[in-house]
Amino acid sequence: MSHVAHAACGVDVFLCFNPQSTQCSSVATIIQQHCSKQEIIYLASDNIDFTTNWYELIPIQILRSKIFIPIIDEQWYSSFWCSWMLLFALEHESRYSLPLIMPVILPSYGERASEALITKLTKKYKATIILNEHEPIKQSLEPLFKLIELTIHTPEWLSKSDKSKRHVDSERPLTSDEFEFLNEIRHKEISLMKELSLQQEQKLSHPKKSSTNQHVALSIPYEQLSTFLFSVMYENFHLIWFDVVTIDQRHYFTFIWNDNHLFQNRTSVLFYDLNPAQFHEITLKMNRYEFDLIHFDVYCHRNVNMFHYICLFLRHDLNKLFNKLHTPIISHRWINESKPNAVNIRPLLLCGNLYYSNLFTFKGYDHNRYHRINLTDSELLEEHTKALIDNFKLVDLKVYHLHNGDYRFVALWTKEQEGSSIVLLGLTYDELTERLKEKQIRPSIITNYGLLVDGQQCFALVCNQYETIR
Repeated sequence: MSHVAHAACGVDVFLCFNPQSTQCSSVATIIQQHCSKQEIIYLASDNIDFTTNWYELIPIQILRSKIFIPIIDEQWYSSFWCSWMLLFALEHESRYSLPLIMPVILPSYGERASEALITKLTKKYKATIILNEHEPIKQSLEPLFKLIELTIHTPEWLSKSDKSKRHVDSERPLTSDEFEFLNEIRHKEISLMKELSLQQEQKLSHPKKSSTNQHVALSIPYEQLSTFLFSVMYENFHLIWFDVVTIDQRHYFTFIWNDNHLFQNRTSVLFYDLNPAQFHEITLKMNRYEFDLIHFDVYCHRNVNMFHYICLFLRHDLNKLFNKLHTPIISHRWINESKPNAVNIRPLLLCGNLYYSNLFTFKGYDHNRYHRINLTDSELLEEHTKALIDNFKLVDLKVYHLHNGDYRFVALWTKEQEGSSIVLLGLTYDELTERLKEKQIRPSIITNYGLLVDGQQCFALVCNQYETIR
């Protein structure tokens, strides 16, 4: 097999597993330690950089790898992304014989899986390893380690100890064949999501009665953002809102999500720390893959006079027309320009100037939505009362600061979403957490004022009434 593996230009081993499974993570750690000791180059599905176009980079790394090792337990199918990565490996292996697929089956999965399924796996993949619960994991993995060595290295190469001369060329531009392959598999990716969503629904005895729980994560520091997004991805959280503010030169992120754990024929992809050029390039690519930009926010790093973006893309069956982003424009120009069908509006101070950026949609009609800027607390509440009378619902709210340190709101209302909304302003962190414990509260917007009140961060809360969901 080694002569086949040498045709690959990427890493030696790509490990695919659900990081939310402690058992899989333990097995993956042992394999990684062995690879490091033997100077075998590897990548793992728990190493995702959300500040890059990971949605495109991961499949490229998979199809260029020599060996693909899916570590399977009962939590494997609880995440779409494990099956997503396996899809690229399977399709590429069936056409180009690479990567070689070597499944590792954990005892917990083997007990629940049918004998027919296990037989099918071992018959199709001769290198399948079924771990034995009665012996140490490392001992059970020894056959896998030998297979990896034999697959990647020729005996002559090993005897010469020539490992340092190897070169991994996985960062080179796509070839025409790779580009064509990736575009083709994207359509199969949509079919995979539909198939997995259907399987989930069939397993539920009462799918219509399945509850949707809402959760909130308040003021996550920038340093912890990557870890949180990692959980969002593999737990299949359906994000419905996020907000970012800067306090004392530190960024804080707030999220609202639904955790019903159903795929629902929708795939969410999130990036952060994108500069304007990256944001534009990724948006064009995601639109090409039928993803719509549905929410964004903007912030600036200390001593860096440039906007950075956090953005959420969503793909589902209803995507026909894609939202478009108006890049930041200085405030007096933005006010004078037409802003039809705005979805999100984000103001930000940079180099002493106030800029506005907004997302707009081609869906619906302009007279069904309107926005207001430069609102004080009392003006916001007054405007919201008028909006409720005319059956408008508050769907976007952001606090921004003026040169004198004071703050204002920019808000957006629409008739295109059912239900109504209530607004609570000036809540401290403790007051907000108490409010969120109330069962009738369904938060749709939480925006941070970006200032401290009695040492606590301050928030505005917008809630849906009548159990409506954004």
